[in-house]
This record gives sequence, structure tokens and C-alpha cells, in this order.
Amino acid sequence: MKNHYLLIALGLLSLFISFSASAQTFSFAFDTTAQVSVQGRLLPNAWAGGFNAPQFSKMHLNQDTVEDLVVYDRTTSRFITFVAVAQGPGTYVWRHAPQYEALFPEIDSWVLLRDFDQDGRKDLFARHSAGVQVYRNVPASDGSFRWEAIAVPLLTQGFSGKVNLQISSPDIPGLEDLDGDGDLDFVLFDPSGNFTEYHQNMSVERTGKPGLDFQKIGFCWGNFIKEHFGDICFNMDCTTGMSTCADTTTVTNNPGGRPKHTGNTLLLWDFNGDGLKDIFFGHITQNRIAYMPNVGTRQTAKFASADYNFPNAHPVDFFIFPASFAEDVTFDGKPDFIASVNVYQDDQLKQINFRKSAWLYENTGTSQKPALTFRKENFLQEDMVDLGTNATTALADIDGDGDQDLLVGYAGVRSDQGYRGGIALFRNTGTPQQARFVLETEDYLGLAAQLQSKENLLLTEVRVFVTDLTGDGIPDVGFTAETFLGSTIRYIPNRGSRNGSFQLNISELTSLPLPEGYRPGSAPVYQDVNRDGKIDVLLGTYYGSIQYHRNTGTNAQPVYQLETRTYGGLQDDYLNRGFSITAADVNGDERPDLLATYSDGTLKVFNDFLNQTTLKADSNAIASPLAGMNTLRLAGPATLAVGDLNNDGLPDVVAGTVAGGLRLLKNQSEKLKPSPDPDAGTVKIYPNPINPYEQQLVIETDSEAQVEAFSLVGQSLGQAARVTAQRYTLDLKGLPAGMYLIQIQTTRSGKVTRKVVVR
Repeated sequence: MKNHYLLIALGLLSLFISFSASAQTFSFAFDTTAQVSVQGRLLPNAWAGGFNAPQFSKMHLNQDTVEDLVVYDRTTSRFITFVAVAQGPGTYVWRHAPQYEALFPEIDSWVLLRDFDQDGRKDLFARHSAGVQVYRNVPASDGSFRWEAIAVPLLTQGFSGKVNLQISSPDIPGLEDLDGDGDLDFVLFDPSGNFTEYHQNMSVERTGKPGLDFQKIGFCWGNFIKEHFGDICFNMDCTTGMSTCADTTTVTNNPGGRPKHTGNTLLLWDFNGDGLKDIFFGHITQNRIAYMPNVGTRQTAKFASADYNFPNAHPVDFFIFPASFAEDVTFDGKPDFIASVNVYQDDQLKQINFRKSAWLYENTGTSQKPALTFRKENFLQEDMVDLGTNATTALADIDGDGDQDLLVGYAGVRSDQGYRGGIALFRNTGTPQQARFVLETEDYLGLAAQLQSKENLLLTEVRVFVTDLTGDGIPDVGFTAETFLGSTIRYIPNRGSRNGSFQLNISELTSLPLPEGYRPGSAPVYQDVNRDGKIDVLLGTYYGSIQYHRNTGTNAQPVYQLETRTYGGLQDDYLNRGFSITAADVNGDERPDLLATYSDGTLKVFNDFLNQTTLKADSNAIASPLAGMNTLRLAGPATLAVGDLNNDGLPDVVAGTVAGGLRLLKNQSEKLKPSPDPDAGTVKIYPNPINPYEQQLVIETDSEAQVEAFSLVGQSLGQAARVTAQRYTLDLKGLPAGMYLIQIQTTRSGKVTRKVVVR
């Protein structure tokens, strides 16, 4: 097997994704060239993919003198990188630079970029299953950077020896130089979430150089204790660990008790200009950020008051669990204040507005004494397509003008009428050679509004698809969605002509039966799998297997019968949960390929999948083109729409992300010549479907052949009997009903695989 890699320059805004396989190469590139406009405004970072629970840090990504911005999204465990691009003397803007995202390690929960060794290069601190992990930023041979793991996990000197520095997974700790000695100290909430611990960095004291030598100081830090958010008591003795506060616990009582409502975020920032680090913290049950000024000393912090509505002029107000960050994002040299949501996923009440989950407060004061002015609720999100959560995509020439328009389903947004999703239409106003998408509506055909009005149904988690459901060769528009009545799959038949504009009448909205085992979030692909002229269903499951449901009815009234839960031999993968599939010819051979995305953001392609006995991916993942890079990723199990956006004969891919955004992948695969279906004159198999107790399977070929039957998982079921050099029979008696594979190896046409249905 040969591996093919495309090399790129790190400074380009396009990244190549290479797939390797025997005699087949699939290759895509992250692309940012297609323009997208929303409400008359051109989005400068349209394809950044959206984010939901962003965390903000700065570091040098490229080799200029201005620091760049790294965003880590907790909900998708994904890095989104932005470089500072000069627009004039002293004027900069943020531009999405996806090429740097592959340089970062796989991280879960939280990330802080801080320079612990004072070498001028920001290092990476992040959560680890055993506490905290630390990566040193070291120069790479190509002039960029790489991460060197140096503390996995990070240790601290406790009261009884060295122990892991433990941080609860929902938390974000504080990491700053508290005592002014030049190295970084940790402040974090204890496992109960009631008080903070101080882990002083002793590196400078012991070696004269900054490093990672931590020691826990006292029972707590700052002399305060709390249970939830607005109940802070400033009467905790950190020397003894005791408190006289009413209705609170102490460090020493209730040993082994189960903590309640743990989850806190910390920001340490000198906000009043006295040289001491103040506290900004959010709680998992609250919508606000609390500000606590430090009235102690560098050696001994002390807090005596809390402002629970910070900032007073325009308080942070998320539905639940805010976090805060202090970074200069307005390019004036002063740290600004950014508040965001700090959740792993949407809450069950669907109250979080993930389209506006990054609130920016500009520092209009000084670096020494900040003053905050509220600017926007959608920092960076306003510059990209971000429909909240779970964007799904479909490409089709809706208006019949010769280019591909874009439909995007989304989970929902809350309004006075409730939480409702829908389908957005981005009309392509460009050319077949250069796409330009313009958002025309967030409720295509008025579909969501009409269902709410006529059926009292609020659609959520809408997955849009465009495919031929009626068997007339003309694509129809369908969707899956969740309602208070459960899951639903519906479509509108397209009454237009082939290659013409879509003619859709919402009054013809038709329900499709749910395949057995359908679960919310399942990814159905409608395809004539056994080539009997009826549209079947391939159902991608949460754990990565594919179910095949044969249509035993008609296209007008389908009846789906489960044939196998492991189509192509794909088994469940419990370590990589989340799975989405789509079928399309992506290499020009006129045979459909199967594209699959996974929860870790990887993408696999199964070439010519209908003719494969056992499905094997033509890629291991989205491979990195440069040495030292990790895997390039989408955001979670992205949905994929396939269509030619530049008229080069190869369909490109628009991915809808879990974070509600879009990623554009330019197809740079090896383009093959059309390969007609082998059934066209070379092989004939009949009857199909077959009743094996009444009939034998007949195989007619164009030359002498070897014919063998297999199960869908690749088990050999026996070879066919030779009648003549071009005619063979198979006895399938005793086989249970289902689908089987017949492999024909001819001397003239090579290997051919066909599916046969046993009734």
C-alpha cells in the first residue's frame, strides 16, 4: 500500500487533508475562499466552524511580532486559531488560520497558555485525567513550534508528600504569578467547590529559575468559604482550616461526604491597580460572574467583599456557568475582559444562546487600572457562520441556475415562541467556478413556522438532506427532527425537472417511517443498496456501525426491514462515539463512495462502498501533511454535504459542525475516469430478490469466472457450480432472510461484487 501526502506551506490559509489507499487517493483541503454574506455583511471568517464554550488565550502562532489568538472550545474539544493580520499602521484584525490547529495536542475540558519558564514562548497547561498536564513550547525545525510534554501529570507538594495537582473537570483554575517572584502559581477550588487552594511555585526560591515546583500553602487561600455563589463568608481561617461562618462546611468536617454543585471557574486579574490579583469566578448553577477584590498582600491574600453583578454597567448574564478571561483582543496593548459559557453541552432546557456565547468588554481604562465597556455578545462569532449547535448541510442547485446552493439545518434558537430549529438557505449568487453564498432565510419554505402553526410542533435538531426518495431520478428535500412527540423524518417531493429548479410545495410534506432502532441524532442515508429500484436506508449509529434497512415496500410507501446491524462488517466503537455518514461519488468514477465522520473530528472515506464485501476505509483519519503535526479535525461528528463548487468535475465538501458552524473542504482527490456499473452487460444475476427454497441463483458472465457467496461480514458461504464457462448457479438454501454478497472474478472484466437479497 502506498501512502500519498500533499505538502503545504504553513503560512497558507489552505490545509491539505490526505487519504492513502491502495490504487486510490482521496485528498481534501481546508478552504476559506468561498464568500459568505449575512444581512449584507461579508463574513471574514465564515468557515471557522463556530464555537459554543470558548476559552481564550494568546501566543505567537506565526513569526511576526504580534501575538495571535487561540480559542479552545470545551463542547467540541477543538482548537480554533486566529492570526493578527495588519490592516494599516497599528491596525489589526483577527483572521481564521486553520493550519495551526493541527499543531495542538488532544485536550479535554480546559486550556491555559502561559509562559512558565520565561523564555518568551507561551506554554500549554490543560486538564488531564490525573489532574493537570503541561507542554513546553519549543521551536520546530521549520521555524514554527511544537509541544513537548514535560509534566503528565503535574505534581505538587501536599501535606503528606508529592501528589497530583487535582482540578475538578468542570473547573477552570487560576494560573498567575501571585507573589511577584517571576514564576506561575496555581489557585484552584478544592473538590467540594467551597474554598480555594493556593499552590505556590517554589522554583525561583529553590533554584533561582522559573519552573514547575509547586507546594500547597495552608488549608485555603484568601480566607473565604462558600457553598454556592451568593453565599460567600469572609471568615475562614486558612491556618487552621476552621470557620465560624454559619451554614457552611469547614475543611475538616464531613470527611468522605459527597460534594454538591461543584463547578467553578477562576480568573486572577489585578483589576483595581493595587498590584494584587483579584478574583473573578463563575459557578455551575449561576448566570453571573462574581468579582472579589484582594485586600491582602502578595504573600497572604485576603478577600472581604464580593460583587455578584459584574460588571455593574452591563453584568455578565448567561443562563448557566460562565467563565472569564483577560486578554488583549482589541490590539491596544491592554487586557480586555471576555466572558463565555463553560459547559460540555447544551442544557436540557435549551436556554443557552450558543450564537452569542462570547461577550466582549473592551478595556477603555489602562493596563494598570482597567475600565470595562461592553461591546458585543458574539465576539468572533459575528464573523463566521454560527447557527448555535449541530449544523447539518446539504448542497443542491435549488434555483436551477447551474451552481450549488447550500441548505443548513440547525438544532434551534430560543424566542418568545419557544426553542425551535429549522433549515437555513444560503443561496449561491456566484458562478459555477466561484461560489458566493448569501443567507436568504433561516426558515426555508417557512417549514418550521408552518409546522408550529398547523401541527403545534416545534422542530429541534433538524438534519437536512437532499436525495432522490421517489425513485424518479430527481432529488427531493427531506429532514429529520425532534419534537415533543418524538423523532420524525419527512420530505417534500420535488416536482421540478431533472437539472431544473426545485418545485416544492409544503402541502405535500410526507412522513417516512422510522427505521427500526432509529435514535435521535442518527444519520440516515437513502440509497438503493441492493439495486432493485427501491430506496433503502443505511443508518449510521452513534457508536460507528451502520444498519442496513431494506425497502420491502415501494418508493411511494416504503417499508423498511432491518437486514443487518453491521453493514460492511463495521462494528461498534465505544471509544469513538458519534458517527455521521453520507454517500456521494467524490472521485469521478460514477460510483458512490461513503464518507464518515466521527466524534473525534476525523473523516474516513470508503471507496465504491456498494461493491465492497467488507468496508475498509481508504484513510486512517484526516492525515497531517507536515511532520510534527497531529491529526487535522473537523468539530465532532460533522455532517457532510457534497457538491462541485468550483466546476472542476470533483465535488467539494461543506461540513456542518457540532458547534453550529461550517467548514469548507476543497476536493483535490485523484480524478478517475467514469467506470460503468459492471451490471451493464458483463454480469447478470437473477432472480434477485430470491426465494432459495424455490429457485437457484443464476450468474451469467462475459467470460470464465470464479463465483463465491459471502455474508455481509465477509464469511464465505460457498462457491457456485459451473454450468458452462459463462453460466454458474448457487444453492442458497438454508440461509436466513437478508442480504448477501456474490463475488465474481472473471478472466475478462476482473472482480465484480453484487448484492443479493434472500427473502
